[in-house]
Amino acid sequence: MRMDILDLSWRTFGSHRFTLAILVVLMLVLACGAILPQRPDEVATDSPQYAHWRADLQIRYLQWADPLTDWGFFSIRDSYWLKIPLALLIVNLVVCAIDRFENTRRRHRPTSQDLAAAFSGGSHAPGFLVVEKMESTLARLRGLLEARRYRVHLLETEGVSYVTALRFPSADWGVLLGHGGLILTIASVLLGPRLAWQEPGIALGPGQEHQIQHAPSLSVRLDHFKVDLYPNGKAQSYEANVTILENGSEVTKGPVSPGAPLWYGGMSVHQLSHGPLVNISATDAEGNPMSLQALVSSGTVLEEVSLLLSEDESEGYLAVPQRNLVLRVVFQPEPASELQGSRSLVAEAYREGTSEPVFSVTLRDSALLEIEGDSYAIEWGQYAVLTAAGDPTVLPMMAGAAALLASVVASSVLRPQSIWARVRDNESLVEVRLQHPGEENQRVRTHELDSLVAEIEEAFRGS
Repeated sequence: MRMDILDLSWRTFGSHRFTLAILVVLMLVLACGAILPQRPDEVATDSPQYAHWRADLQIRYLQWADPLTDWGFFSIRDSYWLKIPLALLIVNLVVCAIDRFENTRRRHRPTSQDLAAAFSGGSHAPGFLVVEKMESTLARLRGLLEARRYRVHLLETEGVSYVTALRFPSADWGVLLGHGGLILTIASVLLGPRLAWQEPGIALGPGQEHQIQHAPSLSVRLDHFKVDLYPNGKAQSYEANVTILENGSEVTKGPVSPGAPLWYGGMSVHQLSHGPLVNISATDAEGNPMSLQALVSSGTVLEEVSLLLSEDESEGYLAVPQRNLVLRVVFQPEPASELQGSRSLVAEAYREGTSEPVFSVTLRDSALLEIEGDSYAIEWGQYAVLTAAGDPTVLPMMAGAAALLASVVASSVLRPQSIWARVRDNESLVEVRLQHPGEENQRVRTHELDSLVAEIEEAFRGS
């Protein structure tokens, strides 16, 4: 009983009708996704934007808004309505691929038992009678098939001779390649949201490097960044060059922009936004460089420090260990009612342990300041905000799509064909029967097979 259930399940999942049913369900699900509004990817369920979006749905769909939301119709891509049919389609394709592999193997290398079973009964195998000897009939049949570009093999058993003929056999395996490509593509679509990762908000100044948390062997370095601004402060154009390093070695470099990321393997680096950057260096009265240290968790002693500022993070601090000073810089965008798009920077110096500044100045551009006999160069710049994203299913999806395309092209150009023939003595005559191999073609009279039988029969009669 258990074997019957397994056999029934296998035949169900391997049925082309089951494939058609799944495709119909998928079309209906995708149609629902196209008709109903879908939750935007950037809107998190705990954000205020999501609350506004739900309120709009409530107004449009009234009492149906909550049930449709609970059932996942407003987020089809993440719902089981899409994932379950896709998973069933993968199972269906795997079973069909296994069945096709077995049938292809049998067609290419049939055993005597396979051949005897295929011709049992014989009513479905068209044929004819020949007034010739067995050996000459086999030789002529072989010649006729080879003239039609078939590769012919002969197998003799118990007084019966079987002829197997193949044409374009490699294209038969190309169909299996298409099955594998389709399985790989669908599996990538299913697993992509679970395996993909994103690391946003990577703020880097020129020359700075960031290690990717999701891929510890990889890091990103900003080599060059320039941004042209409109009078209102918005970016007109970007010019950024990024290097991706693996274990400290450069693996790829190139420009990035909001619409043109830099790729390495399954990881991509996108340009997200920008912000004001302040470079500070100092020299003493003799012109010798002085050491500076940014007061952040990763701050190290350097001869030049870059402070990344924004409207949210508008303050930056650095220490001058040789002078027991702390410098404070405050970024102040001007109100739109005054100088639209302009900016100012307040620079202050504090002696350690005091609350009153020993120096204070407001700057609107790069400047060279003198504080207690030392020179401090303050230069404006821009830093880039990058996003690193990785999806290990990108390469498998591309490989699957390429395999599927290659299979379609191969199947349309080279159509695999196979013919089996049984030749045996029938009293004073020789009986020849032909058919297409494979369980799916038994008891089916195809036009191609009938034409081939007619041609071979005419050739025998005309001799």
